[in-house]
Amino acid sequence: MTQHPTAEPLPVLLDTDIGTNIDDALALTYLLRQPHCRLVGITTTHGDTLARAQLASALCIALGRNDMPIHRGAERPLRLEPTRPAVPQRSLLTDCAYKEDFEPDSAVDFLRDRIHAQPGQLTWICIGPLTNAAILFQHAPETARLLKQMVCMGGVYFSSPAGYGPIEWNMAADPDAAARVLSAKVPRIRFIGLDVTTQCRFDAIRCRKLFQAADLPLLSCLAEHWSRLRDEILFHDPLAAAVAFAPDLCRYRRGRVRVPTHPAPLAGRSHLATDDPSGRHQVAWDVMSERFFAHFWEVIRQRPAPCREP
Repeated sequence: MTQHPTAEPLPVLLDTDIGTNIDDALALTYLLRQPHCRLVGITTTHGDTLARAQLASALCIALGRNDMPIHRGAERPLRLEPTRPAVPQRSLLTDCAYKEDFEPDSAVDFLRDRIHAQPGQLTWICIGPLTNAAILFQHAPETARLLKQMVCMGGVYFSSPAGYGPIEWNMAADPDAAARVLSAKVPRIRFIGLDVTTQCRFDAIRCRKLFQAADLPLLSCLAEHWSRLRDEILFHDPLAAAVAFAPDLCRYRRGRVRVPTHPAPLAGRSHLATDDPSGRHQVAWDVMSERFFAHFWEVIRQRPAPCREP
C-alpha cells in the first residue's frame, strides 16, 4: 500500500463540518494519529461553526494537540440557507477540555496565508460543504494553483452513469460553492463519492470497543451517541482522509466533474464527464474496503506523537 514517505510528513489542512455526523470526528482522529501527517490547521464550515470549532478543539486536546490552529469559517452557504446548522455532538463535551473562543470568519485569511506560505506543498482535505474553499478562490484565485491537491468527500458519480447522480449532502448544501471550486485551477482534485464511501461500513458496537482499546474515550463517547439508533457506522470522511496517504485504497477515473447550481431537480447533483481523460479531477469508482479498514485501525492504534508546532 502506497503511503507518503516517513521522512517527509505530508502537510495537510482539514475543512470540516464536524459535529453532525460521526465520520468527521473519525477523520480528524485518523489525521491526528497518522504518523505521516503534519496537520497544520483546521477550519470549520456550515451552521454553528463555533460549536464545530469547540468540538474539533476537544478532539485535538484529547490527543495532545492543544497547539492546533482552528478557525471558524462560513456559517451560511453562498446562496442557500444552512440545512444542518445544529451541532448535536457539541453537547457531549461537558467533561472535556476544549478552547471556547474562536474568532468568527477567520478561516479564509488563515487558509490563504498558510497556502501562500507553502506553495505546492499542502494537501487540503475537505469533508463538508465547499463554502470556505469557494470564498477563498473568489477573493484570492491564485491560491488554487498553489495547492498540491484537494481531496474532497462529495458527490455520487457511478450509480447513474447516463446522467447526474442522486443527491449527496456536501454538494447539495452549497452547489454554488462546489461549482466555483470545480472551475478553480487546483492542480488536482480527487473526489470520494457517496457511492464508494457507503461500501465502508463497520459494526457500531465493535467500533466503540476498538476506540476504547485505542485509548480514545471521547471518540468512543461520540460514536455511542451517534449509533444509538444505528447498527453500523459509515466511514465516509475517514476514507477521504486515508486516500491522501494511501491513494491505492481506491481506483479512480479521470475527467471533469460538474455540479449544476440550477434548476432545482439537478442542483447539487454531481456528474463525471470522462471525455477529457487528462482532466484535473479524479473520482473514486471502487474501494478495497477490507484494506481500508486494516489501514484505518492500524493508524488509529498509533499513540499520539509529542505535541509539535504545525
